[in-house]
Amino acid sequence: MRARFAGLVLVAVAATVLAPSGTSWAAGGSADGACGSDDCGVIVATGGTIQRTGDTPYQGSTSSSPVTCIYVDSFGPVDTSALKDGDVIQVSCYDPGTGEQISLTDLVWPPAQVIPQPSAADLAQVAIGRMSVPMPAVRTWPPAGRPGLVNLPVILHVDNWAPLTAAATAGGLTATVTATPVRVVWNMDEDVTTCHDGGSVWYDGASPSDMSCTYTYARSSGSRENQTYGCHATIVWHVAWAATNGQGADLGELQRTTAFGTQIQESQTVIGAPPTSAQGG
Repeated sequence: MRARFAGLVLVAVAATVLAPSGTSWAAGGSADGACGSDDCGVIVATGGTIQRTGDTPYQGSTSSSPVTCIYVDSFGPVDTSALKDGDVIQVSCYDPGTGEQISLTDLVWPPAQVIPQPSAADLAQVAIGRMSVPMPAVRTWPPAGRPGLVNLPVILHVDNWAPLTAAATAGGLTATVTATPVRVVWNMDEDVTTCHDGGSVWYDGASPSDMSCTYTYARSSGSRENQTYGCHATIVWHVAWAATNGQGADLGELQRTTAFGTQIQESQTVIGAPPTSAQGG
């Protein structure tokens, strides 16, 4: 069950607001991906826990607002001063940053025990809504706009190769989600190569053999549309969450994809000129 409670506290002048706080992501969490065009992002789950895709690249809400819990009934926020013993209401906990409901628990008035708080998995769900998983920021050498040569390596690199985290807290319990990049799958429109790091950055004086991620074309791109290879770089992230109460879960893998083009020309032999190994930029 998902509901939107944006602005609920503003109208709940007479409602009782409980005291949790926080930020994080949960088991069974969902994330927005992109699709529909060659340069959109795609999110894929291997464990069946990240299932939802969307029409726009996934961006977290960037909110750091605490998780908020209030008393509600079917009509909205409840004025507890008007309640009688035995009345059944509910405790609604939601993320003020996104308006997304996290949990909804029945409660008999007056409370005979501790007010229900979001679980670790509930808090983890909040964090994934706040986590921004970027598209691969691709750089190549030769750089965009300069053609490479057949049989000479193209240097491959993504700038955003670093773990991402988000956390949420309520009632003294914190859940933290971590997304760790594990590999980049480079579909070069001739073949596919996989690198297990972000790739080296080219520098003056470097040799292609110094670079950790390269691809060498066997044919020119002259027969391709616009004489350009249509390439895709996909960062694969491993996602998991852990809570301060010892609970946690492996959420499988998540993918983000960026499209880019590369032009490759046939090598030309020039008498008296030294061979060129790669172009910087």
